[in-house]
Amino acid sequence: YTIDQINTALQNKDVDTLREISKYFYVVSGEYRRMVDYMANIHKYRNMVTPVMIGERSEMDKFDKYHTDVMDYMAKAYIEETCSFITGIVIRDGVFYGYERIMSDGSVVMQELPSKYCRSRYYVDGVWGIEFDMKFFDTFRNAEQKLKILNAMPEEFLTLYNEYKANPSGSDANWKMLSHEFARCHKFENSEAPFFCAVFPELIDLSDYKQMNKLQNKMDLYTVVVQKLPFDNCLLYTS
Repeated sequence: YTIDQINTALQNKDVDTLREISKYFYVVSGEYRRMVDYMANIHKYRNMVTPVMIGERSEMDKFDKYHTDVMDYMAKAYIEETCSFITGIVIRDGVFYGYERIMSDGSVVMQELPSKYCRSRYYVDGVWGIEFDMKFFDTFRNAEQKLKILNAMPEEFLTLYNEYKANPSGSDANWKMLSHEFARCHKFENSEAPFFCAVFPELIDLSDYKQMNKLQNKMDLYTVVVQKLPFDNCLLYTS
């Protein structure tokens, strides 16, 4: 990426391009990667369960079961590790879209969804509602590969994809609302831009400086080598 491309994306608030630039820098820039990882792991994400009475006191006899269920979920969801993973994605990409899945063995898995095919425009029952673009599956032209991807997604996706293919016309027919019970959206700002996108131009300058410094070091080394050649000990012959 050039400095002009980055400045254009910043000025136009091109979130998709900024997200790709952020992913690029996360791979090639050790400074940027350390900054993202450091911010994602500042907090240890310690958690605490606080009982709250809802309903009649007669329900208190079920407290032990509720308590056991909640604590069992907390243990299987790996809250600290999951929160660290989510925060890292939010800082790098600007937003995290995921789907919480309860596996057959009882384990809880947070499956990341491709942000390019997700959008969140309003709250549903106090959480961000997530719409998924079912055209994502049409990007896989091979039928066997498409079926493999569908099988790797939660069961809800196959149902919604079939609904879309049965009635593909109409405004936003390809966008389907996911279950707010399991779909997850986390972001710091509504813009969904990468958290550190403002430093992208400085990263380019840093890379250029490193190249210039490296070239200068090569020139200095060349000068040292040339100066140490034993010209004084050479014998000159003239005809």
